[in-house]
Amino acid sequence: MKKHIFLAACALVSAPLAVYADTGPGLSNQITDRQITSAIEKDMQTDSAISAHLVEVDTKSGVVTISGYVGNLLEKDRALEIAESNRGVRAVINKLQVRSLYRGDQEILNDVKMALVEDPATDGYEIAVSVYGGVVKLTGTVDSWAKKQLSMEVARGVRGVKDVKDNLTAASPQPVV
Repeated sequence: MKKHIFLAACALVSAPLAVYADTGPGLSNQITDRQITSAIEKDMQTDSAISAHLVEVDTKSGVVTISGYVGNLLEKDRALEIAESNRGVRAVINKLQVRSLYRGDQEILNDVKMALVEDPATDGYEIAVSVYGGVVKLTGTVDSWAKKQLSMEVARGVRGVKDVKDNLTAASPQPVV
């Protein structure tokens, strides 16, 4: 369940000092901000997809702020998922930044192209890739909405990519849920 920054702002203004979680019929347990922070930090440290030593976690009235640096967008997304999934979390403010000082646009361009070719699910796609300031732009046509999403996900996983701009066209539309 996605929690929005608006919710976080409201929670900061009117939140109680502790967060309560229902642990069963008629039972409640008080979860402190310190316990929430500790649980999130532990989960991040045990997740091999996250450089936990570069991520700071702070909790106030159940509103978690994650800040620091990660190597790619998938790592940023994973850190957010971990924070949101912990008991007692009312909202998450994601201030994580993708940071890779040693990666130039040409290196990122080469790696995104290689990732698209080497991934068995995307190797046949005809996608043009451009990079400026760590922001990748994908252009072209793919067979389906799912293939479009997969191509974006592969690009997001390349170290140093700060954002991915979708300029892809899907031959078949997004499925209606």
